[in-house]
Amino acid sequence: MESPRAHWKFELLGAMRGRSGDLVLERFQTQKTASLLAYLAYFPIQRHTREALIDLLWPDADLDAGRNRLSQAVGWLRTQLEPSGTLRGGVILSDRQSVGLDSLSFTTDVGEFEKAVRNGQSGDAVTSMDDARLEALQNAAALYHGDLLPGYYDDWVLTERERLLGLYLPVLRRLIDHHEKRHEWESALDYARRALAADPIAEELHCNLIRLLGASGQPAAAVRQFKEMERLLAKELGDEPSPAAREMMARIRQNSSPNSASPAPMRAGSALPMQMTRFFGRELEIAQVQGLIETGGARLVTLAGMGGAGKTRLAIETAARLRPHFQDAVFFAPLADLSDARLIPGVLTDLLMLPPSGDAAPLERVAAALAAQPSLLVLDNLEHLIDEATPIVRSLLERAPSLTILITSRQRLNLNGEREIDIPPLDAPTEELSFAPQGAALEQLMRIDSVRLFVDRAQAVRPSFALTPQNASDVARLCARLDGLPLAIELCAAWAQTLTPTQMVAHLNRRFDLLVSRRTDIAARHRTLRATLEYSFLLLSPDLQAFFVRLSVFRGGWTLESATAICREGSDLSPLSTLEAITELHERSLVTAEEAAGEMRYRMLETLREFAVEQWTLAVEEPLQKRHAEFFLALAEQAGPPMASLDQTAWFARLDAEHDNLRAALDWLIARREGKKGLRMAVALSIFWEMRGYLREAQQRLELLLSLNVDPSEDSPRLRARALHAYANALHGLTDLTQAESYANEALTAWRALGDASGMAASLEMLGEIAMMHEDYEPAVRLLEEARSLALGAGDEAMSASAVHSLGRIALARERWSEAWDALSESLRLHRMLGNQNKAAAALNNLGLVARYRGDLEAARDLLHQALSEHQKLGDRHRMAISQLNIGTVNLIDHRYADSRSALAQAMKLSVEIDDRRVQAWCVKELGHLTCAEGHFEPGVRLLSASESLRTTLGISFSPADPEQLAADTARAKAALGDATFAAAWAAGGALSASDAVKESQERRA
Repeated sequence: MESPRAHWKFELLGAMRGRSGDLVLERFQTQKTASLLAYLAYFPIQRHTREALIDLLWPDADLDAGRNRLSQAVGWLRTQLEPSGTLRGGVILSDRQSVGLDSLSFTTDVGEFEKAVRNGQSGDAVTSMDDARLEALQNAAALYHGDLLPGYYDDWVLTERERLLGLYLPVLRRLIDHHEKRHEWESALDYARRALAADPIAEELHCNLIRLLGASGQPAAAVRQFKEMERLLAKELGDEPSPAAREMMARIRQNSSPNSASPAPMRAGSALPMQMTRFFGRELEIAQVQGLIETGGARLVTLAGMGGAGKTRLAIETAARLRPHFQDAVFFAPLADLSDARLIPGVLTDLLMLPPSGDAAPLERVAAALAAQPSLLVLDNLEHLIDEATPIVRSLLERAPSLTILITSRQRLNLNGEREIDIPPLDAPTEELSFAPQGAALEQLMRIDSVRLFVDRAQAVRPSFALTPQNASDVARLCARLDGLPLAIELCAAWAQTLTPTQMVAHLNRRFDLLVSRRTDIAARHRTLRATLEYSFLLLSPDLQAFFVRLSVFRGGWTLESATAICREGSDLSPLSTLEAITELHERSLVTAEEAAGEMRYRMLETLREFAVEQWTLAVEEPLQKRHAEFFLALAEQAGPPMASLDQTAWFARLDAEHDNLRAALDWLIARREGKKGLRMAVALSIFWEMRGYLREAQQRLELLLSLNVDPSEDSPRLRARALHAYANALHGLTDLTQAESYANEALTAWRALGDASGMAASLEMLGEIAMMHEDYEPAVRLLEEARSLALGAGDEAMSASAVHSLGRIALARERWSEAWDALSESLRLHRMLGNQNKAAAALNNLGLVARYRGDLEAARDLLHQALSEHQKLGDRHRMAISQLNIGTVNLIDHRYADSRSALAQAMKLSVEIDDRRVQAWCVKELGHLTCAEGHFEPGVRLLSASESLRTTLGISFSPADPEQLAADTARAKAALGDATFAAAWAAGGALSASDAVKESQERRA
């Protein structure tokens, strides 16, 4: 039975989107891919030659590169437009010479729009419009959702955009004329507003709307629209209204409409500020406001957020959507330039165009006017007037029962019945995207509102700008480092005409110098990011300003306890006073709060933090940084012992939360050459660094600290010995075995001088582990037996259990399965008794390997999954990677190739994140075997050869991996490829650098 043909509708007006049943296609691999689809759908009559399409879309590329890009774009579109289960070739028609779309497989809104326009124009234009023509014109107006392909600037798009606009505006004129003749003012005004939205700087369209407002009995609204026209003409064209427009406005003011009709009066709200740019995201917040007002009965809603979060634009967009609910009685009052709240009633009187009255106070007249029908009043930028404005808002709500007020502010009013909606920055990219395949990463980035905003605003100043594989990571980094803050992103994107995203990232080290606008049509407080933040800062009391500045010492957030200990000064150091200060800053949208592990954790955006740091003085900085460093040194030392106990999960979680603070504190100690305190902190954090895979961080900081001259003291030799051991452990984890052995021996010498048996045992165990990795098993056993003996003599149960575990691993490497099982089982028992879940899980992992080599794959899989589960609970990325690697190997042996590839992909991802080169080499090896098992011998041989090269370079062993598997796969590969091809593949793999080998294995799994 033939598969069904997919049928698509492509929407090109106001968007670029495809729909087929429940499928929606609106995110594309690249903008060029979207342009290709749009062009094919817009011109469906003929097939297009590949050369013509290349010249259209990639004019600067050579022919071969253009062909490759076109083929990739067509291939990607085919996977989207012809999904599994539909007819292949049912939508895209392509051969070596041409590409097109099957005209039977799709429709477009442009085609439907043009057909409706033709039907509406048929017949005698002089006679009155019949129902069929009226319906056709109404359909045409409804189909025109916006300009053709907004955000696309290809020559053909610009030409067709103008042509379609030239069809749309006459449709609206005929509909306006039809409804005006019948005094159907609401419909006439609706179409007039649509016409103006399509061409906002056309005086004719402004005058059309002004005339209709006057004719419909709304002279005040007509005056406001005339003022808006004056503003736009001056700003955009440097012009002023024509004499004819001024004359018409004068007649309206004299209540002498140019239209002879005398309709019934009808109230309408003030014109919302005209927006000249696209709006992104905020669907959740808009839905929340609509729900609260339309169905929830809320009468006072505050949009609260920090400066630059986009509150004003959100309020305008929300008010526009609420217009039908309030029958157009929506009023917008900008208050940012008002210096005294007592002037608000006068502003509202002018806004409502109320006639003067000597008897009633302005507020009474405003309340009476707003009470005449359900109305929405938007009070924009109220934060600087909030204390004096609150009674005015309360009075309006009490006197006008049908009134709803929407407020934008950097803090709430705290009135009864007030509903606050927090306006955070836009979503920003995360690090996970860096591990996604290139095409998927681009597609995911273009779903993120902050990225979409950046690209759109960059295109406003450089139309050719697009998100590409080359600039995607820098654009993502910009949006993330700007915290997704709309104002900051817009200011940054405006530099796209003179800076690349890479250059912008470099300039972010001085972000407040970069984020400056040269536009004159925006408020001074929004022309620079610094001015926006200063505006918020100056609204704080002096004490709160000082506290806000001190909070910037934290990185990644803080707790009530740490803020009280570090940031409070003077006599009042109680947590309650700290909480009150944090709460006030939270209410002013300068601090965020979220619950974590049963307590509230607070943070400020990095943009705010950098602004606050700028306010530091020398008198503040030194003591503040010192208190911060000493607090987190104490926390690190407090966490040391519990990290090897039953409480380790909670303590690791706490250190995870404070990781940025711990880094900052340690870096400050290093910069101040506080060697002793720095070594204390680094030694205390060594277990945390190992567990979380931060071995490069450990190695770099310990190297710096060990190079400092520590003041001699009684504890310094012991501290240095502990630091040497921690440094050797980090090098061991990074597979720098020569250096690790050297520093482990230096630590052992230091421990012997101190007579510390536990310390000697720890260093001996590490030396035994290094010998095992070199396959020097006899020396390794002697070292570990000595370590165990010393630990037992010192009563160090933890060290003794660790030595038993290492002896079990050596037995495993030597293929002594029973001996390995007994030792590892004893290690499991001892570590469980001591409460060290992580070491117990490591024993489970190695017991799983014993089961694997004994041929019991089900038992092996069960034990390895148990180990993985425990490591995941504790967040030990190093051991998670090892367990995933072993699970992938067991699944490979069991011919579960898809499961194997999934586990190995996770292992590789983790090992790359933590820079674990030994696990990376193992992953390359196992992916090579898997690739051969799947019958892809040439890439499989390259990976196997690369893994052998990595093994030799690192000086490690793959024991007890089956050497027969390598021999078997190379023999099969030679038979399939022939000696010459095999030799070439083996040579190519061996020549790969470590990073290229890892990259090739990742590409193979993608």
